[in-house]
Amino acid sequence: DGGGSIVELPKTLEAISKLDFDTLVPGHGPVTDKAGLAAYRLRIEGFRDRAASLIHAGKSKDEVWKVLADEYSWANTNNLNYQWTLPGLMEELKQGRAE
Repeated sequence: DGGGSIVELPKTLEAISKLDFDTLVPGHGPVTDKAGLAAYRLRIEGFRDRAASLIHAGKSKDEVWKVLADEYSWANTNNLNYQWTLPGLMEELKQGRAE
């Protein structure tokens, strides 16, 4: 809902990985390098694919949340991932825009 895209993020990370750098200072998380960026992109793709599989299986928002919260150690529904991220993520992936 905040304008981010679980479909576009891996593409953006891939484009960044093609730049000439040794050290990456992200807006969130620890300082890393190209290998760390590649690992992060793979985690994002895995998360996207897992969420898409649940959504395409017809799971409700609460069911998707339960699985993702368990697998990714998220907190309860007061968590910002639930309040902000999940609705937009579900809408984007329901529209079949996952690749």
